[in-house]
This record gives sequence, C-alpha cells and structure tokens, in this order.
Amino acid sequence: MKNEPFKQLLFIFVVLFAVPSMIGSGCSTDADLKDDIEDGPVPFEILKGSLSPTEYVNLCFLNFENIEDTTTNIDEGLSGIELIIDSQTELNTYIICVDTVSINFEQEFLLGGITNWNTTTLRVGDQNLELSNDTLYYQVGIINRIGHSPTRGQYLIKVLSRDYLEYPVVFDIYWDEY
Repeated sequence: MKNEPFKQLLFIFVVLFAVPSMIGSGCSTDADLKDDIEDGPVPFEILKGSLSPTEYVNLCFLNFENIEDTTTNIDEGLSGIELIIDSQTELNTYIICVDTVSINFEQEFLLGGITNWNTTTLRVGDQNLELSNDTLYYQVGIINRIGHSPTRGQYLIKVLSRDYLEYPVVFDIYWDEY
C-alpha cells in the first residue's frame, strides 16, 4: 500500500512526458507540409495557350455550355472567369480535352480561365506559376493583336502537385508584348 501513491505519481510522469513525444513524432500537419514547400517556380504543363509566338497548345477547351458568363463588358480589365479544377467531376463539367490528355486528380489539379471580352484579337502569351509568401501566383500574359472582332483569351495549365492546393491562388492576368 505504501508504494501505491508512488506508482500513481510515476504513471502521471510517464503520461506527461511520453505521450506528447509519441503523438508529435509520427504525425504531420498542413503547417508542416507548407514548411516543406519552398517559394519559387511551381511545375506545371500548359494545356491551352502559347509556348512561343508561333507554337500554340490547344489540348483543352472551356465548355461554355456549363460556365455562367458574368463578363459582358468590353475592355473592363483582363481577368474574366477564373477556374480551379480539382476533381474529375469538375473537369467533365467545365473543360473539354482531347483524348491524349491525362489528369490524375489524386496528384494534380488545373488552373485556368478566360479573359473579358476585348475589341481586338487576343492571344495568350507567357504563363507562369510561382509560390511566394504562402500564395500561389498564376501569371498569364495576354497579347493584343490587330483584329476586327471582339475576342477572349483562354488559358489552362495542369499543376503537377496537389500540395499547392493548400495555398490561396491569385490570378494575375496582364498585358504582354512579344
């Protein structure tokens, strides 16, 4: 009976010191994952846009039948509709791709969009994806070309890691020159 309080005190010490170290040793959190990802360029593949002034990629198209278009004003900024597609269901709803395009939504996701209407012909130029200060920046350069009918620019990339879905996305659509 004299050892009973000692055993209880020993048990309390074991619980206080051993359990927190066991819990923390094998678990990771979203904050830990974010700490592992460094600022800088993010790997992606262009599915719609330009590779160069003469080389275009048209592997996917936006399905306008299922996209509610709220952008009717001409020349009111560049960014129109912005999409983050992270499931096969969303892909089937909003995007139409050629048969050769493969997207594994367990490992990848899509970023894309459409510019507002413009009075001239638009073409997508450079596309860039970068992580900076815990924010994902999707930069799309739009090239203004001489044309006589209103057009819109479409752009779409496949981000090669779902780890970046944890970050807020800023669509930076800007005028570019080639």
